[in-house]
Amino acid sequence: MSHEISHYADKVILTKGGSIIIKYWDSDMEEPEYKNIEITKIHNIYNITKNLNVNIELEEGFNMRDYFEIFNKYKILVLLVDPYINSYMTTYNSIKEENVKDCLCTDIAHISIYNICEFEKMNGEYFFNSSYGLSGISTNQDGPYSISFIPLRELLDIPLKITKPYFGYVNYDTSNRYNKNKEKELLDPINKINTDIQMANGISLYDFLTSIIYEISFYGDSSETEEKKNEFHKICEEVEGDIKSGKISEYESFDDLLNEPKPEKGE
Repeated sequence: MSHEISHYADKVILTKGGSIIIKYWDSDMEEPEYKNIEITKIHNIYNITKNLNVNIELEEGFNMRDYFEIFNKYKILVLLVDPYINSYMTTYNSIKEENVKDCLCTDIAHISIYNICEFEKMNGEYFFNSSYGLSGISTNQDGPYSISFIPLRELLDIPLKITKPYFGYVNYDTSNRYNKNKEKELLDPINKINTDIQMANGISLYDFLTSIIYEISFYGDSSETEEKKNEFHKICEEVEGDIKSGKISEYESFDDLLNEPKPEKGE
């Protein structure tokens, strides 16, 4: 017989090993205090679903391995996220016992997950879009870098961190890219209240679970992603060869092409 936790969470804590803990304020005690309850097999699924919209907190050192272990412990959650989770869980469970640190060839120190708040102007009207991003931050704080092409086994032991929101602005009426002057004009007042927004900002359990699998499966399952990576490498090698041979004469090197300033519309 399953049990129901009567309390609604003030915060959901995700721990090393993939456990979900409900943190709630117990006001029934003589001296009220926060209490934690770990959701286990004795609790019914409602104890998870009713807290999907609650913001999470990650235990120190929580990594991609722990993310996948959540789905091993709470299998019902597989139904809530992208269907690619089934393929990635199969891959994860087949490699999780390997000493993956031996094959780690990236200098990414942690993976940052953050709210993307984008303001857009189009045809004289303003729009606001909100989504979540997932980026790699290197040991010297360079980045952000895409993690889409990093093999799953090399992601497993990289810590995940919830970081501050990103604010962007695009004026489609004047440019098809970011307009620096307009961006500064709009973002200056926003940045002044950035601290307050950060305090209120967070990521819910549902958004956390869905955003990560969406990002790492952007090009499909592990084999499809590897195929796309090889395709991109081939294109880059062909372009680099054309630059060296003079077939493409506008650039002296492949790096010049990559670092070319992006033109504004009309230029």
